[in-house]
This record gives sequence, C-alpha cells and structure tokens, in this order.
Amino acid sequence: MENNESFPAAERRGIPRDGTSSFGGFHPNRPRGAGYPRRRNKTEKSFSLIEMIVAMAIFSLVLGSVIGIFVSAIRTQTETLALQKILDEASYSIEYMGRAIRMAKKDYNGRCVPLGANYSSEFPWLYIMFLNYEGNKCQDFEVDLSSKRLWKGEEEIVDGLTPQVLEYLTSDDFEVDPITFNLIGDEVDVITGEPVDSLQPRVTISFTVQKPDGTSKFQIQTTVSQRNLDI
Repeated sequence: MENNESFPAAERRGIPRDGTSSFGGFHPNRPRGAGYPRRRNKTEKSFSLIEMIVAMAIFSLVLGSVIGIFVSAIRTQTETLALQKILDEASYSIEYMGRAIRMAKKDYNGRCVPLGANYSSEFPWLYIMFLNYEGNKCQDFEVDLSSKRLWKGEEEIVDGLTPQVLEYLTSDDFEVDPITFNLIGDEVDVITGEPVDSLQPRVTISFTVQKPDGTSKFQIQTTVSQRNLDI
C-alpha cells in the first residue's frame, strides 16, 4: 500500500498536477474565472427600442420649445428696435418743427404769409408756412404725398422768393400720414394786418406714423405757442 504522504497535497484533494480539475473545483494556481464564461449581472439592464424612441421624442419636444422661445425673443427684439427707431425719428421731427414754429417771426411785409400774420395754413391744414427767426427765409412743413415722408421747404427772401429747397426730415423706414397743423389765435385784418383777437398764436401739430406695411401705428401730437408776444 502506497503512502499518501508521497503525493502532493493537491493530488490528494483530487486536483491533477496539470492544473485541471475533473469536478471544476478551484485551483489555487489558476486565476479565478479563467476558462469559464462570464455570467451577466442581473442588475445590468440595456435600453429597449421603445425606451429609446420615447427618450428621443421627449428630447425633440424640449429642444423644439427652447428653439421656439429663442426665435420669439429675437423677433421681439427686432420689432422693439424698429419701433424705437421710428420713435426716435418721430421725436426728432416734431421737436425740430416745434422749435422752428415757436421761433417764427411776424411778417410785417407780407412777403411769406399774409400781412401781420405769424403763420399761414389753409384747410385741410396739411401744411404750415412762416417766416423763420432770422426773417430772411420762408419755411414750410408738409408731407410728400408720394413717399409719405415729412419734409421741410425753404425759400430765401431777397427781392422775391428764390427756388424752394427741400429737405426730408424722416427716412423711408416709416410713413407719416396724415399730418395737420391747427392754428389758433392768429387772425389778422386782411387790410391793416392788425390782430383781430387777443389770443397768443399757437399751433397744434398732429400726425400718424407707421411702418410701410401698416404695423406699429401710433399717433403723435404736440402744441407749440409763439415765442414772441403777438401785439
């Protein structure tokens, strides 16, 4: 009978010397898991096709909402800037006209407006004419009916009136239509040129501005009093 002590301890446990095991036991000299298929962990899960489709749909909805908000913000900003430009030009125009009308001089010679009057305008009061503050030019404001732009006309007074020089006060980015100049307190005697009322002359300017497409429409109005005392 052979002595068991002559064999290595591994062989006494049934593990051959070549490192294999007939019953699949653990061999201390072979790495764990070597030669065996890796088992999938039950906690590891993958996305199914339906889940991926749902996720893409949700992402598309969120992205579409963000893009819509961004486009709307850009459109609002563009409209605001365009409206601000219109307001700036309209404010400049009405301030320019108001200052010139306020500084107008009484025409004692009747070279620009009726004798003794400060201003001249006829129904439907779509223009106003007056002698400038230096007394050497006849000015008027009105709207060009073709382009609907507000312009200023000047005629220098020498020995009569020189050809009129036109200057636009507004750009073609918006339209001015209509414009009215309502005169109060500037009635004079057509023969003597003396005032027939005791009112200080004043002019109410009213006009509507809008974009060429008819949007952003609003009305501007102001009243200007004659600076010089009308006596």
